[in-house]
Parts: sequence; structure tokens; C-alpha cells
Amino acid sequence: MTFLFWVMTSFTVVGFIVLMSMKKSMEKRIALAIEHEQNLELKRRVTKPVIWWIVGATMWGIISMMFVVWTFIVSS
Repeated sequence: MTFLFWVMTSFTVVGFIVLMSMKKSMEKRIALAIEHEQNLELKRRVTKPVIWWIVGATMWGIISMMFVVWTFIVSS
């Protein structure tokens, strides 16, 4: 197996574990933001990490898909 395969597998597995470990805390932050809907300053402070978590999860997904495609292209 090639080095690229191990990089792709490690990136995907570690990223998935990190996303799942952070999921519960992000759900708590969203619940706190919904609970304190009137306090805009608290809402901004609470939702900013959630937005970055979503951006990071999206980027992780895109990069993981690119790794898979790249692995098939290189192995051909």
C-alpha cells in the first residue's frame, strides 16, 4: 500500500473522530444560543465556534473526497 493511501486513511479517520468528539459540545452551544435568543452579545459569542466547526467539517469533507479521488487517479 502506498504512502498516499495511509495519509488519506489517517486524515479521514482522525478527522471523523475529532468531529464526533466535538459534536456534543456544539449541540450544547446551539441550545444555549436558542435559550438566550434575546441576548445578542452572548448569542454571537456562542455561535461563532459553531460556525467555524461547520466550516471545518465542510473543508474536512471536501479534502477527504479529494484524497479518495486522487488515490484512484494515482493508482490507475
